[in-house]
Amino acid sequence: MIAEIKHYWNVGAQYSAFLRTPRVADPVREIGQRRANKRAVFLDLAKRAVFDRPENPYHSLFAMAGCEYGDLVEMTEREGLDASLERLYDAGVRLTHAEFKGFEPIRRGGKEIPCASTDFSNPLVKKGIVGSSSGSRSRGTPTRRGVEWMVQREAMTRYQLAAVGLEKHRHVGLLPMLPAFSGLTRTVIAARDGRAEAWFTLGGSLRDSWHYRAVTTLLILWVRLHGVRGAFPRYLAGDDFGPAAEYVAELNARGVPCIVDAIVSPGVRLADAARAKGLDLSLTTFFLAGEALTNAKRAVITATGATVLPTYIVSEIGLIGTACQQMTTDNCVHVMDDGFSVFSRRRTAPLSDTEVDSLVFTSMYAPGPYFLINVEMDDAGTLEPARCDCGLTKLGYTTQLRNVFSYGKLTGQGTTLVGTDILRILEEALPARFGGSPSDYQLVEMDGDAQSELELRVHPRVGAVAVDDVHEYFLSQIKPLWGGALTRREWKQTGGVRVVIAEPYATKTGKVLALHLMGLGGKK
Repeated sequence: MIAEIKHYWNVGAQYSAFLRTPRVADPVREIGQRRANKRAVFLDLAKRAVFDRPENPYHSLFAMAGCEYGDLVEMTEREGLDASLERLYDAGVRLTHAEFKGFEPIRRGGKEIPCASTDFSNPLVKKGIVGSSSGSRSRGTPTRRGVEWMVQREAMTRYQLAAVGLEKHRHVGLLPMLPAFSGLTRTVIAARDGRAEAWFTLGGSLRDSWHYRAVTTLLILWVRLHGVRGAFPRYLAGDDFGPAAEYVAELNARGVPCIVDAIVSPGVRLADAARAKGLDLSLTTFFLAGEALTNAKRAVITATGATVLPTYIVSEIGLIGTACQQMTTDNCVHVMDDGFSVFSRRRTAPLSDTEVDSLVFTSMYAPGPYFLINVEMDDAGTLEPARCDCGLTKLGYTTQLRNVFSYGKLTGQGTTLVGTDILRILEEALPARFGGSPSDYQLVEMDGDAQSELELRVHPRVGAVAVDDVHEYFLSQIKPLWGGALTRREWKQTGGVRVVIAEPYATKTGKVLALHLMGLGGKK
């Protein structure tokens, strides 16, 4: 309890510092300079975070590759930053998602480099809000975001909205409450810009979330004491998104255009509720992130008259891309690479036998929470030239990323649970509790009619088991994982998980995978 009080006291102090900091006067100029200085920022971070810090695992990787700091400077000047990063990848200066998270040691050339995710924290960020959760059996990734990061995120939001002509639209958040900070931060940023309208959230029950509700209210009051009218959260009861749909429709009926800022599945549920009630959302644009926006989900939203723009965010790096109005299919975004570089490599996805174009990221953002070189985040997609002539293209974002999906972690309804954690539940916990073998339980991520869903399949040979008991036990095993308490609360409220007695699905090659992800062939 004392640790939690200290944590939220620090959160309040960080928001105070942010609210006292002036906004970036000219986001276009600021972000243009950031893009122009990427190589210089990368080299400065490499010097201070890696070459001057022998304890950083990248220090050993560069040594194994025979690359000293002077070699890096010369190579990036001679070949360019992006080409140099690909050469470093081939030389072993890279991380898989499991290595970055600390689930596996780094092994190169017969040598082993122990590591944890905290080894890659940006040493230049001393203070900030730490996104974390307690009681996790898994090694989570505490992500520290300082005031400068918040100011720059605000500038990017203004830049992003202006580029697609939505800078005057009112902001309606359909976003998580605490312990996640995304809803609070995005509401405060909208309030600083004078656009905050409302914040709806899945609040669970008073029994399991009363303290988070109380702290959220106190933090919004704290923000308002600074003269910024942040929106108090409105808690949706049960699985009813109707009140949020009616609120947005009422705004539109008054001629007020708005943005619904949401995770994909809740956003689609709002649109589906509007469609069921015959509500018109034609003055609404959905900004959706957190999971893949499939064409089926897009169709639910556009049926209300609304527009939908997917956004791709990697929490450890930041905003990766956003769509323009000309991108109307295939979960496609402009790559907004002012603070990172990205390329792809063909590889077999873990927990599967499927080949994917795995995305490889390098962060070069001075106030970012991590300094990462050639790290895979278990996401895949197709990088190619942009096919439109929109405002983002004219600003120089001429590369698009299409068909983005996650291949090694669950991302449905905005959750992010590592596949290896889920594997332990499926192959160890469930058989120990209900009988059967590890191959008798399979979790299938699929695209439902109005949200991403999970189907837990239990092989009939396990015998007589009550699906309600399996359902409750599975959720109890999710709760202690990193991010699991929030995930369990939202899955229970939305009915996002169901248990069926059925044989597991097999791949085309006959393999039965314990975790059957949507991007790798999850069923409808």
